[in-house]
Amino acid sequence: MGRACGRKEISYAQAKYYSPKITRDLVSRLYREAQLQHIPMTKLVDQIVVEVSAGIAPAGRAKPHISDRRAATL
Repeated sequence: MGRACGRKEISYAQAKYYSPKITRDLVSRLYREAQLQHIPMTKLVDQIVVEVSAGIAPAGRAKPHISDRRAATL
């Protein structure tokens, strides 16, 4: 029998999308934000990456600073 042809959801939170220069401060901020929203940290990162790549300011936040945009593209 053939395999089910399901579409795999891409997770930007997977390691291959990250720069190794992620700081502890950024990780702790993401962790706290994910706890406040009651969602997994990987889902929060996916949402932020999609919003930043679309040029949309993440909900409830001001437009990202230039340094934040640069970090998101690494």
